[in-house]
Amino acid sequence: MTKISQNLNVQNLITRHMRLWEAQQEYRQEAATPSTGRQAQAQGFYISFSRDYGSGGLEISKRVAEKLGWQHFDHEVVEAIASEAKTREDIVALFDESVRSELQTYVQNLFTLQTWDGTHYIFHLVHVLSAIARHGNAVIVGHGANFVLPPQHGLRVRVVAPTPVCAHNYVQLRGVTEAEALREITRRNSEYAAFIRHHFHRDIADPLAYDVILNAEHLDLDAAVEMIIRAAEIKLKTALPPGKKVIA
Repeated sequence: MTKISQNLNVQNLITRHMRLWEAQQEYRQEAATPSTGRQAQAQGFYISFSRDYGSGGLEISKRVAEKLGWQHFDHEVVEAIASEAKTREDIVALFDESVRSELQTYVQNLFTLQTWDGTHYIFHLVHVLSAIARHGNAVIVGHGANFVLPPQHGLRVRVVAPTPVCAHNYVQLRGVTEAEALREITRRNSEYAAFIRHHFHRDIADPLAYDVILNAEHLDLDAAVEMIIRAAEIKLKTALPPGKKVIA
């Protein structure tokens, strides 16, 4: 690697850290400082989901949201980033939960005439996740939410299962062969782990990053949903004022 390339990589890393720091600082200030003439907005409650592809985590998250009557955020996060940044969804999706090369970014920008890179993505991602969390009553899937949002106001869940189980589930869901399913879930899990390392410098499998790690191999979906809701009730009720309930 040339010295110029090394310098560019260092500068990109510094810029990415600064964007993340700035967004998190704005979030903390907004949460702590009352608006003029109004009381500070109370922090809402959220449940974040990280999952192995094929583990059933996405379906579990949808059922949790439905049972609680909360909003479910998956691709909606991409839509919100695109709206906030006034850019196209396919530009945002280029970075969403994967790490893309500088060449891919250059080519995408060349044909869309928009300048967009990973530092823009992470800055707006933190803004969007923070806004969702402040509003509360939200189930958020992926996007590193558990590494960004205040842990005391949410339940951070990771759903896992053995690779053969995930591959079997993916076959049933997509109608592909076992070999195709295995390649796809391996690719997607690897990309998301790289996304977390690249943007947040954390290990997606770190157990300390979650409140609940659920092995879905021997659980049906309804049992998993009940366990997660019960865990949310236990954790989040400690942050509520007297007389209030987390789950109506």
